[in-house]
Amino acid sequence: MIDTATLCPFIPFPTPILRGRFIKREKRFLAHMEMESGARVIAHCANTGSMRGSLREGAPTLMWDSKNPKRKYTLSWKAIQLDNTWIGIDTSLPNALVAEAISMGFIGPLAGYATIQRERKISDESRIDIYLTDGEAKDCYVEVKNVTLVEDGVARFPDAVTTSGLKHLGELMKKVGEGERAAMVYVIQRGDGYSFKPADDIDPLYGKKLREAHSAGVEVYALSTEVSEKGVEATGLLPIKL
Repeated sequence: MIDTATLCPFIPFPTPILRGRFIKREKRFLAHMEMESGARVIAHCANTGSMRGSLREGAPTLMWDSKNPKRKYTLSWKAIQLDNTWIGIDTSLPNALVAEAISMGFIGPLAGYATIQRERKISDESRIDIYLTDGEAKDCYVEVKNVTLVEDGVARFPDAVTTSGLKHLGELMKKVGEGERAAMVYVIQRGDGYSFKPADDIDPLYGKKLREAHSAGVEVYALSTEVSEKGVEATGLLPIKL
């Protein structure tokens, strides 16, 4: 782990942040909450995964009030707290955090690239989360995944069967076959994960494909974080157990 006394990549939550309590999730994109005042509200949920192990009725939550009258639901759900651990549930945040971590040299093996591009189109049908170029070194294609599932200190992905995840691994393997670099970065948006491994019991095909990709040369990293009421801070790289 990296010494937390050093400067760490940090993505703040937008403000104002409001506190509430989780009631239930509806159709994946909506979450029913109770505010501290007792008022019932609906917040948008940017996480399309199952969020297995991260949903508990009555758990404290953090929401951002966009104050945008053009939005049907002005509140956006950012985090939930279970057993004194905040879990970041916004799947759009990890891309920004990884891009910042790479630019700061925080992920050592991916450091040193002159240019960092996000959402780079790599085919008619696909985009890569982060594209690294240098002019001399091999180009590097980085796919980022958000992880909220932690059991017995082990962070695991995915939390539901993922066909898109298989597709992304295949695309990274193709880039390695073409002589480029490719990497998977799993962002653990909670502070109680101490290692990472694929969730074979949930999606055995994904675990098999990840091992194949790693054997073919796709690099695999797991970025640990601490989530607070202020935002998400990267803290280091976790051991990978494939």
